[in-house]
Amino acid sequence: MICRVTVEFIVTTAEAPGTDLRSQVDAWIAYCRDYDGQDARHCRQQAVWVRKWLEHLGDREPTPAACIDWLRDVTRRNTLAPQTVRNRITACRRFCGWLVVQEVLKSNPWASVPAPRGRTGQGQDALSDEQVDALVAHAKRQAKHGRKPSDRASAANRANLYQFLQLTGLRRGEARAQLWKDIDLQARTMVISHDKARRRDAVPLCASVCQLLSDIAKRGPKVFDRIVTDKALKADLDACGITGRYSWHSFRSGYITSQFEAGTPPELIQRLVRHRSIDQTHRYLRHKEERLRAAAERRGEKMSEMCSTKTRTVDRFREPSHMDTPFNNSANLSMTSPSAGRLSGEGNTRAGLRLVRSRSSVSRQTQEARAMREPLVSRGDRICNRTPTRDAEERRLDLAARLIALAIELLDGQQGADREQGSNDSGPGCVG
Repeated sequence: MICRVTVEFIVTTAEAPGTDLRSQVDAWIAYCRDYDGQDARHCRQQAVWVRKWLEHLGDREPTPAACIDWLRDVTRRNTLAPQTVRNRITACRRFCGWLVVQEVLKSNPWASVPAPRGRTGQGQDALSDEQVDALVAHAKRQAKHGRKPSDRASAANRANLYQFLQLTGLRRGEARAQLWKDIDLQARTMVISHDKARRRDAVPLCASVCQLLSDIAKRGPKVFDRIVTDKALKADLDACGITGRYSWHSFRSGYITSQFEAGTPPELIQRLVRHRSIDQTHRYLRHKEERLRAAAERRGEKMSEMCSTKTRTVDRFREPSHMDTPFNNSANLSMTSPSAGRLSGEGNTRAGLRLVRSRSSVSRQTQEARAMREPLVSRGDRICNRTPTRDAEERRLDLAARLIALAIELLDGQQGADREQGSNDSGPGCVG
């Protein structure tokens, strides 16, 4: 019986596209605020977007085509950033998903609607430490020489807020909602009272932040009891001569950029700023032109140093290196040097014939060995930068001459032994 009533309710709702869905918006907002824990301001903004979509929808059935028609109409009238369009799609998708759970709709019409991709513009610039110090100095001067007590108190509050955002990297809304009860100066930790993700994360505090909080007078439950408007920040920026696309989020971008430039690992920065993904942290990087130019110059100097140490192609084919063996050098010099030819005994035909036969094989072996040793030779020449000296060449010539003389003596001894053996064989005691 219960199942039949439920089915009839769903069919009746689907068959009546003119059902007033605007009456469900208040119930959805109450659910998001009371049970889902979302911020009341965000819930009100989402309700505005959902009501505008329902007003455009009218009595038509909520289909993906009707959703795309509304997005086309919204983007035609005014230029919206892709992130703004995605936020509106998310709000409508959540509302329709809640209607599906409440069995008011069969399916979510926004489930198949693609969200726009990309980011327009360059985003907000990052405030460097020098710029924040200038803002703090200007606010302190106003706090000291202000005309009215209210002006001096407001300037002192701005100076403290600027330093607090510079040292912690918190969002402006989180800093304004921070409570004294969530800060432990002894343990140097702070629990975010009003976190954007509603997680109440705990972050460590440095000694400078603890000293700053110790100097702030406690006038209420919140750390910053006075509200600093966008107009006041813009006035301070103009007074300090800081021009560009700056806002309250520029303090957070400057904190992340300075941490990256100081060498802090990206994973630690992600934990400190409480981002869900490392990609979101990288989007906050705003390197200055001077740092980019310095990085480009360092790259050019590094490449110049690498090019100066490389070996040219013509340097790889050198004359006999110091890594060649004495035997190969002696064999080559014996055939090319006139002095070596005289020492080898030009009248000795057998020794000359043996050297001529071995010339081609020795030269071929020398070339193969030199080709195999060529990378090592070039590497050794680059490191040691040594070349054969004149004394080394003379020692090689002397060694070659000694080897040739020793070979001649051995051949002469062998010839003498052969002649003596032949004379003994032809003597009178030998029978022919």
